[in-house]
Amino acid sequence: MGKIVDELGFPVYRAAVELQTTDNITYTDLDGSFELSSTKNFHWKINISSKGYKSESFFVLDGGNTGAIVLEFDMDLKDMLEDDGQASSPPD
Repeated sequence: MGKIVDELGFPVYRAAVELQTTDNITYTDLDGSFELSSTKNFHWKINISSKGYKSESFFVLDGGNTGAIVLEFDMDLKDMLEDDGQASSPPD
């Protein structure tokens, strides 16, 4: 189990969290929380993806809690958010 947040600390809703090399996938809830389980008794690698964010892989120990995993904004979105707001104004 764990939680997915963005760089600002806000929960990421509906991020896909997949247990690598399996068909086991879940999605984060409104709080960014998720839970996955497996019959395998060793560390897992999870892959996390969500539109507007860079994909991330993360190792989880057996029965472990990942805590908060931070997804970085996709560069295109980041550029848009960091825009200086100096759009050209329409002619008079």
